[in-house]
Amino acid sequence: MNDNSVVFTDENLLQAYAARHAADKLGLVWEDVEAFATSFNNIERHGFKFGARREFGAAVLILLAMDDQRDVVGRMAEFAHMALVDDGERGAFWDLYPPFCKAFPMLIIDADHFALASDVIIKASAKDMIWWEAGYTAR
Repeated sequence: MNDNSVVFTDENLLQAYAARHAADKLGLVWEDVEAFATSFNNIERHGFKFGARREFGAAVLILLAMDDQRDVVGRMAEFAHMALVDDGERGAFWDLYPPFCKAFPMLIIDADHFALASDVIIKASAKDMIWWEAGYTAR
Protein backbone atom coordinates (compact mmCIF):
# COMPACT_ATOMS: atom_id res chain seq x y z
CA MET A 1 0.00 0.00 0.00
CA ASN A 2 1.37 3.43 -0.91
CA ASP A 3 0.93 6.63 1.07
CA ASN A 4 -1.81 7.93 -1.26
CA SER A 5 -4.24 5.06 -0.83
CA VAL A 6 -7.54 5.32 1.00
CA VAL A 7 -8.90 2.27 2.80
CA PHE A 8 -12.50 1.90 3.95
CA THR A 9 -13.64 -0.66 6.46
CA ASP A 10 -17.30 0.30 6.05
CA GLU A 11 -18.85 -0.49 2.66
CA ASN A 12 -21.45 2.28 3.03
CA LEU A 13 -18.73 4.84 3.67
CA LEU A 14 -16.89 3.66 0.55
CA GLN A 15 -20.05 4.03 -1.54
CA ALA A 16 -20.73 7.51 -0.17
CA TYR A 17 -17.14 8.60 -0.82
CA ALA A 18 -17.18 7.19 -4.36
CA ALA A 19 -20.51 8.87 -5.16
CA ARG A 20 -19.29 12.22 -3.81
CA HIS A 21 -16.07 11.91 -5.81
CA ALA A 22 -18.02 11.07 -8.98
CA ALA A 23 -20.39 14.01 -8.43
CA ASP A 24 -17.42 16.33 -7.97
CA LYS A 25 -15.89 15.12 -11.24
CA LEU A 26 -19.19 15.57 -13.08
CA GLY A 27 -19.52 19.05 -11.63
CA LEU A 28 -16.26 19.97 -13.33
CA VAL A 29 -17.70 19.14 -16.76
CA TRP A 30 -21.30 20.22 -16.11
CA GLU A 31 -21.23 23.06 -18.65
CA ASP A 32 -20.07 20.75 -21.47
CA VAL A 33 -23.07 18.52 -22.22
CA GLU A 34 -21.10 16.01 -24.30
CA ALA A 35 -18.31 15.76 -21.72
CA PHE A 36 -20.92 15.28 -18.99
CA ALA A 37 -22.55 12.46 -20.97
CA THR A 38 -19.24 10.72 -21.59
CA SER A 39 -18.12 11.13 -17.98
CA PHE A 40 -21.43 9.87 -16.57
CA ASN A 41 -21.30 6.84 -18.86
CA ASN A 42 -17.73 6.12 -17.74
CA ILE A 43 -18.67 6.48 -14.08
CA GLU A 44 -21.58 4.08 -14.49
CA ARG A 45 -19.58 1.58 -16.52
CA HIS A 46 -16.39 1.60 -14.47
CA GLY A 47 -18.01 2.06 -11.08
CA PHE A 48 -18.90 -1.61 -10.91
CA LYS A 49 -15.22 -2.50 -11.13
CA PHE A 50 -14.75 -0.71 -7.83
CA GLY A 51 -17.72 -2.27 -6.10
CA ALA A 52 -20.25 0.45 -6.85
CA ARG A 53 -23.81 -0.61 -6.23
CA ARG A 54 -26.48 -0.73 -8.88
CA GLU A 55 -27.96 2.53 -7.57
CA PHE A 56 -24.63 4.32 -7.87
CA GLY A 57 -25.65 6.51 -10.82
CA ALA A 58 -28.83 7.54 -9.03
CA ALA A 59 -26.84 8.45 -5.91
CA VAL A 60 -24.52 10.61 -8.00
CA LEU A 61 -27.48 12.42 -9.61
CA ILE A 62 -29.05 13.02 -6.19
CA LEU A 63 -25.79 14.54 -4.93
CA LEU A 64 -25.55 16.75 -8.00
CA ALA A 65 -29.11 17.99 -7.51
CA MET A 66 -29.29 18.27 -3.74
CA ASP A 67 -25.77 19.16 -2.61
CA ASP A 68 -24.44 20.92 -5.70
CA GLN A 69 -27.72 22.57 -6.76
CA ARG A 70 -27.36 21.29 -10.33
CA ASP A 71 -30.45 21.15 -12.54
CA VAL A 72 -30.56 17.39 -13.09
CA VAL A 73 -34.11 17.55 -14.50
CA GLY A 74 -33.06 20.22 -16.98
CA ARG A 75 -30.03 18.17 -17.98
CA MET A 76 -32.28 15.15 -18.50
CA ALA A 77 -34.54 17.30 -20.69
CA GLU A 78 -31.50 18.37 -22.76
CA PHE A 79 -30.58 14.74 -23.37
CA ALA A 80 -34.22 13.90 -24.16
CA HIS A 81 -34.31 16.66 -26.77
CA MET A 82 -31.08 15.31 -28.28
CA ALA A 83 -32.61 11.81 -28.39
CA LEU A 84 -35.67 13.13 -30.22
CA VAL A 85 -33.51 14.96 -32.75
CA ASP A 86 -31.44 11.79 -33.26
CA ASP A 87 -34.66 9.76 -33.70
CA GLY A 88 -34.30 7.95 -30.39
CA GLU A 89 -30.90 6.42 -31.02
CA ARG A 90 -29.07 5.06 -28.00
CA GLY A 91 -27.01 7.70 -26.40
CA ALA A 92 -26.78 10.00 -23.42
CA PHE A 93 -30.52 10.01 -22.77
CA TRP A 94 -30.73 6.24 -22.48
CA ASP A 95 -27.56 6.06 -20.37
CA LEU A 96 -28.99 8.59 -17.93
CA TYR A 97 -32.65 7.50 -17.99
CA PRO A 98 -32.55 4.47 -15.60
CA PRO A 99 -30.48 6.26 -12.90
CA PHE A 100 -32.65 9.37 -13.33
CA CYS A 101 -35.82 7.31 -12.76
CA LYS A 102 -34.28 5.82 -9.61
CA ALA A 103 -33.18 9.24 -8.35
CA PHE A 104 -36.40 11.04 -9.24
CA PRO A 105 -38.39 10.29 -6.03
CA MET A 106 -35.56 11.77 -3.95
CA LEU A 107 -35.27 15.01 -5.93
CA ILE A 108 -36.89 18.22 -4.78
CA ILE A 109 -38.20 19.70 -7.99
CA ASP A 110 -40.06 22.90 -8.78
CA ALA A 111 -43.41 21.77 -10.22
CA ASP A 112 -43.46 24.35 -13.02
CA HIS A 113 -39.92 23.48 -14.08
CA PHE A 114 -40.72 19.77 -14.07
CA ALA A 115 -43.93 20.31 -16.06
CA LEU A 116 -41.93 21.96 -18.84
CA ALA A 117 -39.10 19.42 -18.76
CA SER A 118 -41.30 16.35 -18.45
CA ASP A 119 -42.95 16.85 -21.83
CA VAL A 120 -39.74 16.24 -23.76
CA ILE A 121 -38.60 13.49 -21.36
CA ILE A 122 -41.88 11.61 -21.81
CA LYS A 123 -41.73 11.98 -25.59
CA ALA A 124 -38.16 10.69 -25.70
CA SER A 125 -38.93 7.74 -23.46
CA ALA A 126 -42.16 6.81 -25.27
CA LYS A 127 -40.31 4.68 -27.82
CA ASP A 128 -38.84 2.62 -25.00
CA MET A 129 -42.28 2.08 -23.51
CA ILE A 130 -43.61 0.92 -26.89
CA TRP A 131 -40.76 -1.57 -27.25
CA TRP A 132 -41.30 -2.81 -23.71
CA GLU A 133 -45.04 -3.30 -24.19
CA ALA A 134 -44.39 -5.20 -27.43
CA GLY A 135 -42.08 -7.57 -25.56
CA TYR A 136 -38.89 -6.59 -27.37
CA THR A 137 -35.66 -6.44 -25.44
CA ALA A 138 -33.10 -5.82 -28.18
CA ARG A 139 -32.76 -2.52 -29.96
